[in-house]
Amino acid sequence: MSTKKDLNDAVAAAYAALAKAEKIADELEIEFSFEPAYGMGGWYCPEGCASSISEVGWNPSSQSC
Repeated sequence: MSTKKDLNDAVAAAYAALAKAEKIADELEIEFSFEPAYGMGGWYCPEGCASSISEVGWNPSSQSC
């Protein structure tokens, strides 16, 4: 049976993976989307990304509506 610590560890791992993805996107100057569940999410646009509809940093998925 899982414990609250297991849950906290899983959430921490998800945040660490997202931070790693941001770092890679910054290095490559490309954007990526992240949608952890239906109806939630957005995309990350690093400094220098070439997107016409996104701002630098995190953009909500609703911004493209």
